[in-house]
Amino acid sequence: MKRIKSETSRLKRWKKIGGGSFILGRRYIKPNQKFTAYEEEIPTGFRDTVILLGEVEDAVEVKTPKSKEAPVKPAVPDAPPKYEVKQRSVGYYNVVDQDGKIVNEKALRKAAAEALVDTLQ
Repeated sequence: MKRIKSETSRLKRWKKIGGGSFILGRRYIKPNQKFTAYEEEIPTGFRDTVILLGEVEDAVEVKTPKSKEAPVKPAVPDAPPKYEVKQRSVGYYNVVDQDGKIVNEKALRKAAAEALVDTLQ
């Protein structure tokens, strides 16, 4: 059975109260969720578990797409990434880049970690 929206019905804002969820079109409406729908779209078994928050205004906000041109960045030479040696546990170290990402796969001894830093820079 397909519900038909009447000409006088308006899109309204609702809030789901109570337990349980229901399907509204292709959306799952869960407890305490706010959603918009026509009154006829809400299943009759769940109409006592939703409260009306108000009507949605007719004016639909149209989002304009951002320009496709990339913003112009000032010409700054790329600085080489900085690496440092950080202790992982007693006797073992990690090589970490400036973002905090670990570069090595396994924990290294201090001499091996320092050698890796020298080769990366």
